[in-house]
Amino acid sequence: MLYTDSLLFPDSTYEIKITAFFEGDETFPSSAQVVFVPIPENLEPQNLDGAIELPNENDVTLFWEEPNACLPPDGYNIYRNGNKINSNLVIDLTFIDPDIIWMGFIEYNINAVYYFGESAFSNSFYVINPGLEDNILKSLQIFPNPASDQINIVSNEIIEWAELTTLVGKIVVRKEINSKEYQLNVSALNPGIYILKLENKGISIKKIVVR
Repeated sequence: MLYTDSLLFPDSTYEIKITAFFEGDETFPSSAQVVFVPIPENLEPQNLDGAIELPNENDVTLFWEEPNACLPPDGYNIYRNGNKINSNLVIDLTFIDPDIIWMGFIEYNINAVYYFGESAFSNSFYVINPGLEDNILKSLQIFPNPASDQINIVSNEIIEWAELTTLVGKIVVRKEINSKEYQLNVSALNPGIYILKLENKGISIKKIVVR
């Protein structure tokens, strides 16, 4: 009088009927029971972070925590600047990206893989080329840094948007700008190091200290 139907696909509706057998003969089915299977919550990996071995090895080691979902994932996929870089499903909670080539900045994300598909991305982990800030200063003025009240941004090109995140990728400020000048208010933020990302004919990244 009890049956568990497992591995159903989320965000799907199922119609369930039951029949009985008497001496080998099957009855007509029962009335239908319609069941909707929702998408589980908290499918994404948690707290993506990393360690950088520079300048000798150019390796980036990523590590993260399991999702808080109601079922475990089959594994994980690793994305560098939006492109999947693992050939096989990653089973462990760590991954080494060896011999990276500097490309301005690198943004890592991961997602969890389940029998019904992939989760959304985790938070981001950024690797910034130590020489990138020198290039940014040629086309951008970002001051003061450290800052306590506001950050002034002046660009030779139109700044489409600005985004300020923590070091583990949590977005704390995102503004549409569409101007060559902008004042970003940081007075309500906790003191610490943040990542400022700007879109001005390409993505520019700079570390910002709020005190």
